[in-house]
Amino acid sequence: MELITRLSCGCEIWRNELVNSGYELKRCPLHKAAPDLYEACKIALEYTSLLGDAKITIEKALAKAEGKDDKKLDG
Repeated sequence: MELITRLSCGCEIWRNELVNSGYELKRCPLHKAAPDLYEACKIALEYTSLLGDAKITIEKALAKAEGKDDKKLDG
């Protein structure tokens, strides 16, 4: 395997002839945790009565993760 690039977050793209695409993404700790953090945010909104900025921040994070425009949450 040959390292192609290291992204600013720490993720790495490797050339790997053993996979179909020829490339392999090695995720940094933040991106490895992203699916779990996404699920935790969804659960937090369902089962807690979050108020104020915390709720807004979670809603914005979920919108971004789902590829939605979070501008409608700003106001």
